[in-house]
Amino acid sequence: MPINLYFTPKADYEVNFNIVCGVKRKIEPLRLNVKAEGYCMNAMVVCEDSVGSRIELSPQGVNAINFGNVEINEESIRNITVFNAGKFNFDYEWELIERFVNSKIIKMAQ
Repeated sequence: MPINLYFTPKADYEVNFNIVCGVKRKIEPLRLNVKAEGYCMNAMVVCEDSVGSRIELSPQGVNAINFGNVEINEESIRNITVFNAGKFNFDYEWELIERFVNSKIIKMAQ
């Protein structure tokens, strides 16, 4: 009979603990030594304007990116950078999920 054990870490750390299982028709309980490592995805998304000022974007709520006054035939550029400060690689994908009619708001999903 398989035993499923689920571990949900709250931070980056290693754990080691013992589980004692009662088994039918066994005199002594089954002792399992469990070792696991918890890790968190440590990502940061930063918006940089044309003069090099950086603002960290929040995963909660709305992030406003101000492009300033853009005249005809001019451009305003903002660089969005994803930093991975964790131990493991991850994939990051943005998806345009909604553009509000007659508005300057674009809603993105990660």
